[in-house]
Amino acid sequence: MFEIYYLPMHVELGVEQPETPTMLVSLPPRRTQRSRSQDVVSIFLTILEGTPPPARFLENMLEDTVSRYYSSSSSTTNGLRTAAEYLNSQLLEYNAELQENHKGDPAVGTLNMAVLKGELLSIMHVGPASTWLLLPGQLQTYDNEDEQGKGLGITRTISARFFQTSVSPDSLLLFCAKPSDKWTELDLTHGPRLTINLLRRRLLATDVEQFQAGIIQLKPSDQWAVRHLRLRSLPLTEPTEAGSSTSRTIESVTQVPFQTPLEDHQPPTETPAPSAARPQPALFRKGTLTSAADARTGEPPVVEEPKNQMAETDDSVVLPHNNSPEKAVGTRQRVVAEKPLPPKTERKPRQKTPVDPAKELEHSARKQANRKKLAITWQFWHQRQQKTSLAIKTFLHRLLPGVSDESPSLTGGIMLMISILIPLLVVFFAISVYFEQGRGQQHTLYLDQARVFAAEARKADDPATIRNNWQQAIYWLDLAEEYQKSDDSKRLRLEANNTLDAMDGVERLDFEDLYSFGFSDSLNFVQIAANDTEVYLLDSVQGNVVRLFLTGQGYQLDENFSCGPGSSGTQLIGKFVDLINLPAGNPNKAAILAVDDVGNIAYCIPGAVAPLTSTLAAPPDGWGKIQAISLYQGTLYVLDSKAGAVYYYTGFTSGYGDTVQTFFDPQRDTTLPELDDMVDLAAYEEDLYLLHKNGTIAHCISGIWETKQTRCDDPASFGDIRPIQTDDALLFSETLFSQIQASAQPEPSLYLLDINAPEIYRFSLQLNLDRLLRPAISADAETPRSPATAFTISSSREAFLAYGNKVFYASLAK
Repeated sequence: MFEIYYLPMHVELGVEQPETPTMLVSLPPRRTQRSRSQDVVSIFLTILEGTPPPARFLENMLEDTVSRYYSSSSSTTNGLRTAAEYLNSQLLEYNAELQENHKGDPAVGTLNMAVLKGELLSIMHVGPASTWLLLPGQLQTYDNEDEQGKGLGITRTISARFFQTSVSPDSLLLFCAKPSDKWTELDLTHGPRLTINLLRRRLLATDVEQFQAGIIQLKPSDQWAVRHLRLRSLPLTEPTEAGSSTSRTIESVTQVPFQTPLEDHQPPTETPAPSAARPQPALFRKGTLTSAADARTGEPPVVEEPKNQMAETDDSVVLPHNNSPEKAVGTRQRVVAEKPLPPKTERKPRQKTPVDPAKELEHSARKQANRKKLAITWQFWHQRQQKTSLAIKTFLHRLLPGVSDESPSLTGGIMLMISILIPLLVVFFAISVYFEQGRGQQHTLYLDQARVFAAEARKADDPATIRNNWQQAIYWLDLAEEYQKSDDSKRLRLEANNTLDAMDGVERLDFEDLYSFGFSDSLNFVQIAANDTEVYLLDSVQGNVVRLFLTGQGYQLDENFSCGPGSSGTQLIGKFVDLINLPAGNPNKAAILAVDDVGNIAYCIPGAVAPLTSTLAAPPDGWGKIQAISLYQGTLYVLDSKAGAVYYYTGFTSGYGDTVQTFFDPQRDTTLPELDDMVDLAAYEEDLYLLHKNGTIAHCISGIWETKQTRCDDPASFGDIRPIQTDDALLFSETLFSQIQASAQPEPSLYLLDINAPEIYRFSLQLNLDRLLRPAISADAETPRSPATAFTISSSREAFLAYGNKVFYASLAK
């Protein structure tokens, strides 16, 4: 996890200006879909030309853009593209209003946007943008030199460019639309003490007259947090010495101290008082106005603290003077002026918050329509009240004794009760009708938007366009069904999901609970082995194995099954770390084989009082730590992650106790994978697949069966052979594979568990993706939103999925 600090920079005529709200870094909101729950979004917008939007408009637009990303579905790149398209539409509407009212030139923007998921960074550029990743001793550059694009606010169609890389603690990111030729690689090189503050001073020291940039630094932390670093400016003044315009512009800004996480601080120095003040235009910041008259008083302007619900912010940061001979020290105390307060000056009126004309028009039309309906309803019930009152009087006149041509006399109490109750009933009914119709109108409004995108998707031929339109339709359906669900919305959602599933090669699985009575909360299943009628679950807490068997009423728990750590004669078995199915007819008549981390194995037999135990023949240097095992045609493969080795045993009938052989031979093999971070392995014929902790795979073709070298591809490349392929270059950017299994059913395949989604990927032995296995949307048992902990595919074509102590199973298509 990281603590993320970010600083927007704006330099005009060589002078560092107060911040403009063109940058935002956001943690995911509390309620977001599973695939976005770990994403940290960074956005940096630069207005290249034209009349820039007001500050509050920019701030709201960036927050809404980030919200669009978190509410989008599918891949990271799709979410980034959806956010960019929304931002482009907002700028187009703003430019249309400018032209209509003749208030300025259209604004043209460029966009740097990035998503950090763990240590994986996905970057998107729209327009002539550049991004630098500053790693220790390494500089990575990402720009759009080959295809610049037209930027935002010009056309309805955007041209986006995507990149992907990995980050590490203390990495820095630099966003800029128009980088200066004066910036050299030396300026951006990541030294051992490079910080946001030092990088900022380097950029300012290059004497660039004008630029906008955004800087992000990642600090290791035990929890995610976002800190917004911010300058607080004092009035600009003339220098006492003449002759250097560069010195004048740089030294004309003084920063108020506030706390920083940066390492390169020294005690503060006093800033020399300027000799003369220079009138300056009004400074705007987050809707707070400071006039030039206030600036000349020498007091810091009042700054309204930003309120960003999307991310946690920390405004207490010191950014020292860029040309100060000594460096400032951070403090969490606010600076208080020691001299008397200046006389009050007349404040200029606060600027009105700009509004979106289209939204204002829609809101006004909606209010007018609602008032009209309420008025019609009131008039209707007023007439109905008069008719009812007349009918009551006529009825009472006929019912009560007396002269037929005399009107009945009602008591004052009755008349008062009638005068109170009838209006109350009318108002109550009118309000009920209003709210019911209002919710229905909102549902219809959003449903109509979903229908528009669905119609566009049906007419389109390009797969990317079809996918994007259906995803947009689902987005509007989600909004519509927040008010109510209708048959039309359900039908449209079913069509959208079926179409996207067909494009993605998705098979939906109707999962149900494996054990209806539930397991103890203290259990955590991390490995699963299953055959036609039995399921074995390895609990990481106790290190033992739980058995369930199939009956006419579903799977039942075998409370007498014995397979766990403990003493067996003179042998002491520790917690099991992995288990495998054993083929029928094995010499020990055991169902499974389990192993601890130092080579002790147990043959677990249903109905037996205790398992049969043995010890694997140890390698010459002894065991480091056994991580995983795999079995193929009687050959047992063992992954020792601590020793960085893979061993295999061929003594299936003798209990694997005779001879240990090394899979990789450094003297024979020229390409060896890194084995220290391997978490799982699978073997099939001469192929060995090793899974790294970061989700990548090493594919090795062994020399076991013939005298030839073992060849490895690490990391191996994934392919895509689904019927309708996606052009997404970051197909596996969001996945984190945690377990791997080889299977011969229905054809030789590899299955990998993505714990983030969670879903199961099915690959060919050449690592070409051909199917995704996902839980059905309306399954009998809803799977948890937490990461999956284990999976397996049985020989009877059933998928088992564990979430801690909860286990589900479903049948696969034959």
